[in-house]
Amino acid sequence: MYQLIHANAALNRCDNIVPIHAAAGNSHGSVTMYPVSKAGEDNFGRLAINTHVLAGQDDGEEVAVYPLDTLLPGYLGDRQISFVKIDVQSYEFFVLLGMTSLLEKHRPIIFVEIAPYWMQRAGYDYTEIYGLLRAYGYQFMHSDEIAMGSDNVPDIPVDMKIEWDLLAIHPEGPNRGCKSAT
Repeated sequence: MYQLIHANAALNRCDNIVPIHAAAGNSHGSVTMYPVSKAGEDNFGRLAINTHVLAGQDDGEEVAVYPLDTLLPGYLGDRQISFVKIDVQSYEFFVLLGMTSLLEKHRPIIFVEIAPYWMQRAGYDYTEIYGLLRAYGYQFMHSDEIAMGSDNVPDIPVDMKIEWDLLAIHPEGPNRGCKSAT
């Protein structure tokens, strides 16, 4: 993926893209990513952490993991972050845990995919994302009409394999002009 984004940026003359050969998470370490298949068409957006690597029996690429709070300052300088999109195949909560200073300082709009079934399999409940963002003052908008609980968090049985997009907006963030719901 790192090589593909370099090539895509060069082909399209995008000089404002800085690819980083790393994964975002809540702590320093490493993970093995599923390999990109070059044999036919593939959806690179579905590539995920390969949790089935067994002593060389399953291939993949080992990638360093960094919390965004420690990784991004060296790349950003004094620039403001106003928007963050997170779609990391059910590891969204861990990325958010690794960027709490960024949430507090920059208050960017957060666009995140929610997949309760897969998030439970990754080791957490999807409502933890709502709780974390709410603790930092965020309000929520949803892309689809979904059943809402009394706390304005979708009330979805975890065994239902449905997904939706969440837009989290901080009322004091750099994008105050956007409408938000509580």
